[in-house]
Amino acid sequence: MKNSFLYWMLGLWSLLLVGACEDLTEEDLRDEVVVVMAPADESITTQLTPTFWWEAVDGALQYQLQVVQPQFDSIVTLVADSTITSNQSSSITLDPGTYQWRVRALNASSESCWTTSTLTVDSSDVLTGQTVILGNPVAGALLNTDPPTFTWDVLLGAEEYRFQLYENDLNGTKLYDITGIAGNSYTPTDSLLEGVYEWGVRAEKAGSVTQYSYATFQIDLTAPAVSLPNSPASNSVITQGTTINFNWLQAPDNGTATFDTLYIAGDSLFSNIEFKGEFISPGYSDTLSVGNHFWRLRTFDAAGNSSNFSNSFRVTVQ
Repeated sequence: MKNSFLYWMLGLWSLLLVGACEDLTEEDLRDEVVVVMAPADESITTQLTPTFWWEAVDGALQYQLQVVQPQFDSIVTLVADSTITSNQSSSITLDPGTYQWRVRALNASSESCWTTSTLTVDSSDVLTGQTVILGNPVAGALLNTDPPTFTWDVLLGAEEYRFQLYENDLNGTKLYDITGIAGNSYTPTDSLLEGVYEWGVRAEKAGSVTQYSYATFQIDLTAPAVSLPNSPASNSVITQGTTINFNWLQAPDNGTATFDTLYIAGDSLFSNIEFKGEFISPGYSDTLSVGNHFWRLRTFDAAGNSSNFSNSFRVTVQ
């Protein structure tokens, strides 16, 4: 009876182990086929910025999308080669002509076969339904430049562009509405000051316009306060081989996420940097060689503003 029970337990344990291993094993994508949704094979479109869309594949972590002209067995131009996590892409602008595009599913251990389609972009002069691809500032950008320069991709067939800028969002105060822009950039004539803004551009030609493309961004011009060294205290004497725990009093942020840069040097002028590291929260441990060492901090925010350097503390290892 004891042996039967033991065998039963061993069998159960083996099944559990197999199940656990299967949970950790990724899907094998080698036999999977990516099903293209749009543009369908042999499509003809007047859209210069089509949306490439395919069915999601179970077990895929990413997809590789390639676009060439005119076709893969006689490539003249590689238009795009990108790896994305979504099962669609609408950021590729095409000139009129014939293209082939293909997509495959990827994970860390395998990849599917390519699915290839042909697409023809018609040389329509109508801008309706086309999309202006915005450049900078990208959606969600944090900037410390005032005023920034706004850029966008040139849209084939466009004669000029119209630029708009709103305070906060499209329901806020309209600060700029500039027409007749010949190029693909615009720099406001006045400072914008700190705050959140939404900007948009549309392409225009006689009798035809695109919809506006919009993006929101934030300007932050305020330098963060500096974090303050705490321990080891200045002029501390440490025994060689002892782990030194560097700690500091983190400065409050000014509304934009901050991080501290810790500098450790072999001289008080910090010309001989021994260590430099970035920390979201205070604390770093290390051992140092025999001699004098100096450490200090500088605080940065997500917009790229920086504080002054903190006072430096000297540590002697003997």
